[in-house]
Amino acid sequence: MCASAREILCESVQKKSGFKVNFMILEGTDFSSFSQEDLNNIYRIIEEALNNSIKHSGGTEISLFTRMDEDRTKISTFITDNGKGIPEDILNKLNSKNYKSFKKNGNVHFGIQNMKQRAQLLNANLLFSSIEGDGAEVLLEIPTGGFHD
Repeated sequence: MCASAREILCESVQKKSGFKVNFMILEGTDFSSFSQEDLNNIYRIIEEALNNSIKHSGGTEISLFTRMDEDRTKISTFITDNGKGIPEDILNKLNSKNYKSFKKNGNVHFGIQNMKQRAQLLNANLLFSSIEGDGAEVLLEIPTGGFHD
C-alpha cells in the first residue's frame, strides 16, 4: 500500500466523520518488501482502527504516524485519538491473546478480531493502549521480512 492510499483513506475519514485526521509517514519508510496481500492487510487494520476511533472515542482528532525503525527490520504505525480512552477492563480484553468477537446490542462485532487475524498474517504485533480520559492508541509493528512462505 503506497502512502497515497493511506492518505486518501485519512482524507475520506476526515470528510465523512468531521474528525481532524493528521497523517505522516516518516521519510525513508519503505513498503517495497510487502506483497499486495500484505499491503491490503495493513490498510484494513488501519481502516478499522480509524473507524473504531470515530465510533467509540468521543474525540475530535485522530493522528496516523508511520515510521521505519533505524535498523529497517520493522515498520511501526501509531493511530491515536484525543477521545475518552478505553477502560482498563476492556483494554485488557483487547490485548488478550484469546480475544474473541463479542455481542453488543444483539449484534456480533468482528472488527478487533479481524484486525488481530490480519496482524497474525503479517507476523505483526498489534497493541492497544490508553489512559482513560486521555485518548487511545493502536500500535501496529510489522516486520519487514522473513514471514513469507
